Amino acid sequence: MSNEKLKELLVDSGKIYEDILTDVLKPFVGLEKTGDIIFHSSYKDAPPDIKIFVYLLGRKAALHLGLLPETENEATKPKFIQERTGMPMGTVNPALVRLHKNRLLQKDDKSRYFVPNHAIRTIADLIKDWLKKGGN
Repeated sequence: MSNEKLKELLVDSGKIYEDILTDVLKPFVGLEKTGDIIFHSSYKDAPPDIKIFVYLLGRKAALHLGLLPETENEATKPKFIQERTGMPMGTVNPALVRLHKNRLLQKDDKSRYFVPNHAIRTIADLIKDWLKKGGN
């Protein structure tokens, strides 16, 4: 039995995610060679969910570029998200819980949050929709 027809379904998910991450993150952030995320001015006007998504997607991009230290992965604690995004914990924590409940974020065994690959496209669409509705 030939699998030639089924081979048409094969995709390079790494390339797809790379394209999506670049398109979505470019208006909001740049990445330093240290893995630090540098926010552009457009980031400050984004609503909390978008800020969290952009920050966590920025960590995912930094990981894929090999910019994060070997001891780190893309997942991060709520306190660090709060510190890096500049939002208060009273905003960050409820948003993280809600986004996790909605399966847009996942938590690892150390209660650190990250964007699962299955949610990248959905989150990218949410960010693009916000931009179309008048976001920066």
